[in-house]
Amino acid sequence: MSPGSCLPPWGLLASVDVPSFPGIPWAAFGWTILVCLLAAAAVTLARWVRATSDELGLDGGDRWSALFAAVPAVLVVAGLVAGFWALPIGWAILLAATIGFLRQRDAAVPDSQAFLSSRGPANVAAEIRSRIEASRAGSPAASSLSLKEQVMDLFAKLKKAAGAAPAKKGKAAAKKAKKAVAKAAAPGAPRNDTFTFLRKDGSEIMSLPLDGGEKGSVSANVRNTQKMLLLAIRGGMVDMVVDPGATHWMLRVGKGGALKDAEKLPAEAARGLVATVKVLGGMGKATDRDAQGSFTVLVGDARYDIQAATTAGAEGEKLVLSIHQAAGGLLHVGLAGLGLRPKTLEQVRDLSKKQYGLLLIVGPAGSGRTTTAYAALREIDAKSKKITTIEETIACKLDGVAQIAVETAAGAKYGGVLQMVLKQDPDVILLGDLPDRSTMEAACQAALTGHMVIATMEARDTVGAIADLIDTGMEPMLVQTALAGVVAQRTARRLCPKCRVAIEPPDTLLRKLNLQPGAVKVIYKEKGCPACEGSGFRGQTVLHEVLVINEQIRRLIAAPLHAREIKAAAVLAGMLSLQLDGLAKVVQGETSIDEILRVTA
Repeated sequence: MSPGSCLPPWGLLASVDVPSFPGIPWAAFGWTILVCLLAAAAVTLARWVRATSDELGLDGGDRWSALFAAVPAVLVVAGLVAGFWALPIGWAILLAATIGFLRQRDAAVPDSQAFLSSRGPANVAAEIRSRIEASRAGSPAASSLSLKEQVMDLFAKLKKAAGAAPAKKGKAAAKKAKKAVAKAAAPGAPRNDTFTFLRKDGSEIMSLPLDGGEKGSVSANVRNTQKMLLLAIRGGMVDMVVDPGATHWMLRVGKGGALKDAEKLPAEAARGLVATVKVLGGMGKATDRDAQGSFTVLVGDARYDIQAATTAGAEGEKLVLSIHQAAGGLLHVGLAGLGLRPKTLEQVRDLSKKQYGLLLIVGPAGSGRTTTAYAALREIDAKSKKITTIEETIACKLDGVAQIAVETAAGAKYGGVLQMVLKQDPDVILLGDLPDRSTMEAACQAALTGHMVIATMEARDTVGAIADLIDTGMEPMLVQTALAGVVAQRTARRLCPKCRVAIEPPDTLLRKLNLQPGAVKVIYKEKGCPACEGSGFRGQTVLHEVLVINEQIRRLIAAPLHAREIKAAAVLAGMLSLQLDGLAKVVQGETSIDEILRVTA
């Protein structure tokens, strides 16, 4: 037995001669690794800050993003001067900046989604999962760029985020600028300083300078239309109404169904604005009345889809516009980003992933039905499923999805287009609307023949949607067998986090939600401050009601329709009504009781 065999294990370890490699600068390696980690964290945070600022409409998003992107560069310079001590200082600056941005971010979201709260870790994990899913859904499997091109692209993005100064003037800079001008002038190039009118098929009608200056011969009516649309878009409004009057017409703007007076218009100018919108929207002749149409505008690189409708009156035609940003989250938000309760989220996900059946998404105009429909599509793998959308106006482009715009103004019918699409045997079909009985019947037949059909329509609630289908003359048996579920939704205004006032919850609210006295300490009501322009509200929240069709509800649909019985069966199965979902958001501090009663009354 050798002498070393009598040693305990730790003695054996101590006797091992481990090479120390004294010539290798271990400290420098460690410092470099920590600097790289800090740089990676800063760049990741810069990208997340920019995306979050764009989605929530936060002020100063570019400044925050530039601050995070500048941390690695500042750290390298400071490291050369201060040495190792620059590293903890850099991490401290990054932590302080992160906390500062999170405070601004939390003020713009519901308390239940805040990061700096007791539920913060869970919310952070949910955010990370959402970003990863969005990245997987929107990114190709492999980059088409070479390694060198990817590195150069990364440096270009960092330079842009950090607000780097332009290159020095000279022959090379002049040549580069000339190429940039030529690229910007090329067809389809992004234009950051223009206001462009597009037809719903994407073709350009005309382009104007964003600052309102003239470009060629532009009529006063077109300039007034541009001015009114910019007023609504820059104010974050989604509804615009022009009410006729004897001498002056009133322009009113708002969101969530609450309108406010914005500007008085001379009658002649207002009539010219209405006529211009009708031409842009393909709504027939300027003299035609009670018309509907749609068009698109590009404000810089941001795309806004606009639905327009006119109604004849004694003093003239009333114009109603609904404005929605096409890229405002539709490509990146999933069902998890719609504010659904956990149980409701699970139900809608299960419905959207069914192999066949009809899923209806209903609500009034401007309630976000299209957003929910696209979010449901994101739950489906476009690589393994054949997906087709049929819409009057394509809300946003989706990779791997066949999208068809229906020219209803030219006499095209949804039902006819659907029959043509069915010959291609798609797995999933999104119908932008169910305007008539023939389209409804075609959608139900498609659902019964092995296709998943997601469709939107106007209805007051889930049970009302079923009643509307049968009231058109459809056979109850067809509705019963084809329908998989109905999602109803409403938009409500979100309380301004800067001025909301805490109040004691009334007993009626607690009883309605089956809560014990004292279970909820405070709720909030609106007040008004400069940040919310005195309204007491900033932003919107969405109320949902989900009806999953079970066997009992199928039997009730087949029988002579009794809406109360169907609703009672749905509530017994766990459905939460629109009003109860809204009151739950009141308890969470998102909105007020008066707002929920206004929306759901």
